Amino acid sequence: MKMSYKVYTLSLGLALSSFVFSCEQRTQNETSAEVNEVEDDVEDAADEVGDDVEDATNEAADETSDAAHEVGDERNDFTSWVKDKSNKAETITKEEWAETKAEYKKREAKLDAKSNTWDDKAKAEWKEMKADWNRTENKVQSRLKD
Repeated sequence: MKMSYKVYTLSLGLALSSFVFSCEQRTQNETSAEVNEVEDDVEDAADEVGDDVEDATNEAADETSDAAHEVGDERNDFTSWVKDKSNKAETITKEEWAETKAEYKKREAKLDAKSNTWDDKAKAEWKEMKADWNRTENKVQSRLKD
């Protein structure tokens, strides 16, 4: 009977051990699955944040680029206007000159207010254009004075 008691105890121990072992495996697998799920959620959230940041960055860059092009276009338009008016300086009347000069001042002030955001090349071109205008203005005033 002692022998069967030992076999019985041993069998019960083995059965209990295998049950505990299988429970541990199932728990471990469930825990691994939960960890993988959380990792996936974190990766998805990081991707969404990354996409949002990229979208915001691209949008800001587009707005900045649009603003720079707009100012560049305004400056180019004004430069063309100045060249056109300078070419007509030889034949302009006093009344036309007064109107031209007033319009120049208005347009110059508008662009001067924006010039602090320009790069060095644009500032140098702006300075040169203003110098050209001053030479034209001196010629016209000298001609109209006589």
